[in-house]
Amino acid sequence: GVKWMSENTSLPQLYLVNRQGTRFAWMVNTPVEQNLKLGVRIQEPGHHVFDLPQRDDFAEFDHVWLTDHEAGVVTDLKRECYEVALDQALDSPDRFTLKFGGVAPVLEFAADGVLYEVFIRDGMLHVRGLEGGERIDVYDVVGRDVLSSVSTGCEYKAPLKKGVYIVKVNSNVYKVR
Repeated sequence: GVKWMSENTSLPQLYLVNRQGTRFAWMVNTPVEQNLKLGVRIQEPGHHVFDLPQRDDFAEFDHVWLTDHEAGVVTDLKRECYEVALDQALDSPDRFTLKFGGVAPVLEFAADGVLYEVFIRDGMLHVRGLEGGERIDVYDVVGRDVLSSVSTGCEYKAPLKKGVYIVKVNSNVYKVR
């Protein structure tokens, strides 16, 4: 099991949230490849870091994905920590999700009301849920154009080198790695 909560409420608290909204400090069996709501309570504004205490303790997982849905950022905690600056206290049961193993979660930000499934697997960019005619633009983290295309069917595929990319489908924006 994993215990993240403290009796001292001035300390940052991390907890899992079930479907009924109950906060759990312990996780006996780790669900694999499922997005788990990670509730967060932080009383003090400022700079905060999310990291695994001992990365070796998570050796059975290739990845431990932390998604900040408000910032639109997905981080593999097995490879790097995630830093967030807060200008006020935070008590949110659904800003973050945690996923043990599997591919990076897909960020679902639908500026035009349409959600696309965007991910990279085995060096190939996949964009699913298309109708055809959607403009697809891919940028590297510096903002350079990597590729531009127009979809012709329900799924678009293109090879991409390993890295972090911003994918724009019409007016919807996704970060993938």
